[in-house]
Amino acid sequence: MQVSAVNSQVNYYQKDKINNNRVNKETNIKNIINESQSENKNVTDSPTIEEISKKYDITNATFDEFRKISKALCDNGKISKSTYAIMIFNPEESSHWKEFTKNIPNASYFRTKADSHGRRNWIEEFEAVLEGSRRAGNLLGTKVNQKILNALKELNYNQKSKD
Repeated sequence: MQVSAVNSQVNYYQKDKINNNRVNKETNIKNIINESQSENKNVTDSPTIEEISKKYDITNATFDEFRKISKALCDNGKISKSTYAIMIFNPEESSHWKEFTKNIPNASYFRTKADSHGRRNWIEEFEAVLEGSRRAGNLLGTKVNQKILNALKELNYNQKSKD
């Protein structure tokens, strides 16, 4: 039997294969529901936004604290996993960073200065990143950085409203 890439009609071989792979729809749906319920039970007990806003100050946090804040935002559905990955990306932790920046005095990936303890205002940082995206005409970067900034400002608002 010959199979044509142009002909969209199902041939006998394909028809048998399709029929043999069919599963009882009711059983399949039950399995999907059971799997999703078990996945929900396996989700880590991430702190809520309120707990994070009580514990950390987004305007005065180290990068490690910022990672924890970002993880909580992701776990609570405030940001996507891809946005989380963008937030915690830090090439300065790469083993190659010093090699690539050896001829650049005071090289930094970040747009704002940290204090002597490594703390910085992450809202100001992402405002600067957002402005850089806008100036470069990076529409996707602007959109993602605006989402990040909105999530951080919401966290900061929650913190200030508790005070």
